[in-house]
Amino acid sequence: MERLLPNKIEAALLYDDYKIMDPEALLRLMNEHVASTGVVFQATRASSPPHALHFHGNGLTVEISYLDSPIAPDAFAHTLASAQTQRDFKEAPYAVEQHRKYIYLKITNGENFPPDPFREEEEVEPTSFDAARFDFSVSMLKTLLMIHISSNHPLAVYWAQSDRLVGMQQFLKLAIDHKDFSLMVHVQHGEQEGSRYVRTFGASTIIGSEVIMEDRTIPHEDMIAQVMHFISIVKNTGLQFPDGDTFGREESEVIRVSYEFDDASNVPLSRLVCERNEAHGINELPEETLDESPKFDLEDPAERAMHERVEQMRKTAERQELIEQLGENFDQSQFERELHGDEEWAGVRRKVDVAALRSLAGKMAPEINVQAPEKEERPKKMRRLGGLFSKK
Repeated sequence: MERLLPNKIEAALLYDDYKIMDPEALLRLMNEHVASTGVVFQATRASSPPHALHFHGNGLTVEISYLDSPIAPDAFAHTLASAQTQRDFKEAPYAVEQHRKYIYLKITNGENFPPDPFREEEEVEPTSFDAARFDFSVSMLKTLLMIHISSNHPLAVYWAQSDRLVGMQQFLKLAIDHKDFSLMVHVQHGEQEGSRYVRTFGASTIIGSEVIMEDRTIPHEDMIAQVMHFISIVKNTGLQFPDGDTFGREESEVIRVSYEFDDASNVPLSRLVCERNEAHGINELPEETLDESPKFDLEDPAERAMHERVEQMRKTAERQELIEQLGENFDQSQFERELHGDEEWAGVRRKVDVAALRSLAGKMAPEINVQAPEKEERPKKMRRLGGLFSKK
């Protein structure tokens, strides 16, 4: 499942008042930030200092506007109604009400110029980011925000990609920690028809789908942790769970993953269903599935073949658990060669559904070469979500 990437990424800083940064000083700080990459940003003919700045570099366009009027309040209606905003940024309504000015920042894919009205030019729609340019632009946008925050403390920071409105201190904490992707995921949650639900907005730019989870028993906080853990696994490995596969944060938890498409929002959905959680009294798995130690008659060739198949899948699960613990900072190719040779991965599986394994192994037993098990196909790696913030 490919990441769903936009063609621009935007943010805004809300102020009661601010001082406009010197354009040359700002450009110097931008280029210092990307010096190690060899990228050089330059001001273009579209710049109109000091209130409108326009830069090109690395096939990207950076626009910064200093505006002496507030943003229309309805632009924040959705994020203000979010339980996550209400919980994490209680001062959000005050910031929206009190701000009188704002700084608008946008990074667009491609070297784009505003259309010339005298030539009756039409605005050209930029193409979507590829993954590398998007990740670079996210880092660049965070840096630009921090540069401005260092000179002018804002009332709030608005990150449009995920419709997140956060306080200055919270933003700095999230921006500095490069492993923390939570700024890019708005976790919406509430209750509907007697059941609690959690649904993400923005996760599709990270893993190619939004995530939804519903349960009558599990508290929102725990469901949010389960959803973020799922996103973290997929993000860190770059590999997608097979449909129907399971995972868990500990031995007493089993969460099954399935996929569907949401026609209303036009995005794929990863649906998580908790089948086992001892802490909340959930045990929906059949007794055979919970048996973690299946017995096989190793004297019987078919049973021995099933045993070999189950052990191979268990090793796959152990390998993925190690990858998850190591995170992003490891050489996967070398790691795989040293740990399991050239064996390929069939999915993230920390919990073994023994009933499914028995069925699978039974079907494959006549074809299995016990000495050299068949390789499993690697699932395809995990693409456009329009920018949300366009009010100037």
